Amino acid sequence: MKAITPQQEKFCKEYSMNGNASKSYIAAGYSPDTAGAGSCRLLKNVKIKKRIEELKNMQTKKYLITKETMTEKFLAIHDLAMDENINVSKGALDSLVKLYGLNEAEKIDMTTKSDVTVGGLAELLKAIDKDETN
Repeated sequence: MKAITPQQEKFCKEYSMNGNASKSYIAAGYSPDTAGAGSCRLLKNVKIKKRIEELKNMQTKKYLITKETMTEKFLAIHDLAMDENINVSKGALDSLVKLYGLNEAEKIDMTTKSDVTVGGLAELLKAIDKDETN
């Protein structure tokens, strides 16, 4: 079984990043005059399809971000900014609200003191996340 050519590899890399077959075809050095038909032909090639899938999987693993990871990061920002900059702290909590899809009416009012702790908020958000996955 013959491996793909360097030009085909370039097409695969371009396509896995931008998802546009014609642009990827041209960027790989093929003729713009045959971009439509040529890119379609390449996308039907089994080896090309397999390579594009491999590249997309590599990119997904590289940039995989979960709600749990983002929750931890936003809570860390909140903790660090709590005493220094209340706007940054509030921004981190607002980002958590958006991450979990809470609407305006469900937002926590941060202008008054509350018995809600950061740890308690983290547990609440984890519980919401578990409910969403069930």
